[in-house]
Amino acid sequence: MRLASRTFGLLAAALAGAAIGCGGKSPTEPSATVAQVAGTWTVTSTVTSVSGGECLSGVFQGLVGSRGTGTIQVQQTGSALSVSGDTDAGVRCTYAGTAGSSSISLTATACTAPTDNVDISCFSGAVRRIRHQSSRLDATVSGSTMSGTENLTASITTSQGSSVGTLTINSTFTATKQ
Repeated sequence: MRLASRTFGLLAAALAGAAIGCGGKSPTEPSATVAQVAGTWTVTSTVTSVSGGECLSGVFQGLVGSRGTGTIQVQQTGSALSVSGDTDAGVRCTYAGTAGSSSISLTATACTAPTDNVDISCFSGAVRRIRHQSSRLDATVSGSTMSGTENLTASITTSQGSSVGTLTINSTFTATKQ
């Protein structure tokens, strides 16, 4: 009887230690699930609205309804995401963010574009430059597809660097895992 009692005591202590080591959850508690999005995704986006743009606003209004494509590479550790992507227009961005059970949220950490530090003439003849400021992506994930929105903000400056305005471009997108 002493051996059985001692064995039971050791087993109870081991189980208690395992429960503490695992955060104390009981086996019946559901564990949080995170959407698994690591891999390569093909993206198609459509510009839905444009605002601002200073003297270039007429040019950018012409983007509404236009479509673009690209590819993103997603690295995932738990819920943490690291993303890099290229578009058919030559824009390259990196993002950091998180995955939820059926969603992702990303914020751009850096973007470069062929228009960076390039002089663009307005209809009036004034010269402007466009520089990416921020981008945010939010999407719903369902298996090997996702869909969502992107909000991009860029600064508009003179060719000497004086700020003259901002540009906001909103898009919707769909993506399919390759």
